[in-house]
Amino acid sequence: MMCPRCKRPLPAGAPRCPRCAGRPKQPLQKARPSLRVPLIAGAILLGGLASYLFLGGGSGAPEAPAQKDPLAGLPSRVRDPKAVLREDHDTFASLEPGEARVLHVEADRDLVAVFEIFPTTGPVQAAATTVKSIEITPEEEGRLAGAYREVRPKASLLLHCEAKSGEIGECFIRNPGKESVTARVRLRWWSLGEPPPPAPPGPNDDVTKVETIPPGERLEVFNHAARSGKWAVEVTPKEGTVRAAMMTVESIGRLSDAEQKRLSSSLVTVSAPRTEVLKQSTRIGGVSYFLVLNPGEKPVTVEIRMRVGAAAK
Repeated sequence: MMCPRCKRPLPAGAPRCPRCAGRPKQPLQKARPSLRVPLIAGAILLGGLASYLFLGGGSGAPEAPAQKDPLAGLPSRVRDPKAVLREDHDTFASLEPGEARVLHVEADRDLVAVFEIFPTTGPVQAAATTVKSIEITPEEEGRLAGAYREVRPKASLLLHCEAKSGEIGECFIRNPGKESVTARVRLRWWSLGEPPPPAPPGPNDDVTKVETIPPGERLEVFNHAARSGKWAVEVTPKEGTVRAAMMTVESIGRLSDAEQKRLSSSLVTVSAPRTEVLKQSTRIGGVSYFLVLNPGEKPVTVEIRMRVGAAAK
């Protein structure tokens, strides 16, 4: 028989190999744990973490701020598919105690006008309304008196009005205090359709007059524009020489010192039989001033043709 351990023949009659009987038994080796399962689990965890970070979860990076709606707080009609923003600009008003200013938006089509008031040096009161003409009626004035709202510096006031074609949207701003104040007004308006066809010239849109001006005297005309457009004046002396000028001014009445200086530099000399054409763009509510002066020593007869609106084009 052979020893199963050392593969040598066993001595006769011996149940086991005397050489191997004294050796200690070798311990059985434990099976090594498989790395396959932990590796697969680790790969799954790493993949999930990468997806989590890629999608932004737990990354610590600030989220992109949501974009502010530019129409937030405005009347719903500005979101109408037909609404088109036609104007967006700032204007400034300096108001003495008790003084009021008005902004006009004339509607050649249906529109929505938005006025945002930012007082800078003191409180102001403001109101918005729709009128038929720049010369408001007592009823419109009464409605306006109850609509005024006050706003103080570091705050703003949002007002709006809606006007149909032919009407006028207006924003009134007044100083209720005892000191002068300044306010910024942001004006925006949206049209809500196409304008109607232009109206033909009216009977008073093209007028011709003949005037005789004494020596050293002048003829003055203030034009308070009820609508935006053009104003044209043709000056034709029948004999002699005159001087004429046209310009915009702040108000009807006496010219300021600055306006007097501007007038002196604007005068043009017109001698018979030449015709001088003076033109001025007018904005609703604005005031234009026309002057014709006789600088000579004899009376002068002058033909003056005035055209406004469509007749002045």
